[in-house]
Formats: sequence, C-alpha cells, structure tokens
Amino acid sequence: MIGDAADRAVLTEAGIDGAEAIMITTHDDDMNVYLTRYCRGLRPEARIVSRSRLDRNVTTLYRAGADAVLSYASTGSAAIWNQFRRDETLLVAHGLNVFRSPVPRELVGRSLADGHVHRRTGCNVVALQVGDDIEANPDPHEPLPAGGELVLVATDEGKARFPVVFPHARRRSRTRPTSR
Repeated sequence: MIGDAADRAVLTEAGIDGAEAIMITTHDDDMNVYLTRYCRGLRPEARIVSRSRLDRNVTTLYRAGADAVLSYASTGSAAIWNQFRRDETLLVAHGLNVFRSPVPRELVGRSLADGHVHRRTGCNVVALQVGDDIEANPDPHEPLPAGGELVLVATDEGKARFPVVFPHARRRSRTRPTSR
C-alpha cells in the first residue's frame, strides 16, 4: 500500500480497522511519534512497534503509545556485540533481549519455580530446548534436565545478572573455523 500514513482513508484501505499490529518505520522520528499517537487513537488495542533513529526519541515514542521501539543505536550495538562476543542475542525491542543459556548446574533437577529464576535475575524463561526438541512456555514446576538449554527474555540488566546469580550457566564455547 502506498500513500500518506496520516490520511485516514489510506489507513482504512490498508486495513487498519482490523489490524492486530502496526509497524511505524518512517525515516523521520517526529513523524513516527505523530503516527504512533494517531494510530494508538485509532486502534487502542493494537500492538504498535515504532522505529527511532535517535535514542533520545525512544522514551517519547513509548509515551506516544508504542508497545515496542527499535532504535538504530540499540539494534546496531546488539549486532556489534554479537560479533565481538560470538553471541546469539536477539534484540526484540529497545532494551529487551532474547538469549540462550545452558541449564545452570544449580537448576538441574529443580524447577524454574523452585529456582526463582525471574525473581533472582529479572529474566523470563520462554522456552527449553533438549536436543532437537523445543518446549515453548515450559512448565515452571517440572524439573530442568542436565544438558538442556534455556531461551530467556530479559533487559540488559537481567541478562548481565543471570550468570552472576547462576555462575555455572556460562555459555558453551563455540568453535569457529580458522583460516590458514
């Protein structure tokens, strides 16, 4: 759909009246703030994701009604850190990350509820992988297996706190081919 996103007729033709989610990605932060506010008024229950070129506008976009904001700085820094750390962190929104960790020795045989993972780290476990099997939203009362891998969502602070609280959750080293 091509047209002026501030024009109600264009938005109607694009299907805003039934949209469950709206993504706002113009190259102008001021326009993104305006459109976020406008779309929030039209679709209060819709999920709105907006882009910010400048970090200083992230808070403004949240105040305008965005549910999630992706800034150039946050997505760029996540990509750079992933390269340097040989990491696989996925930036979901500004300040919110998805990452993996081996099940810490401290939690093997214990449940997520017994380990108080969220309360102690601020991290939410969203999946458990054992071999090729991935269980989304694992039962918080089931014991965690040795050799499993947790998929977690957390802020930068929560992600940094996880290996402090669970020191035996250090990432497995990954080998990379070297050129000769």
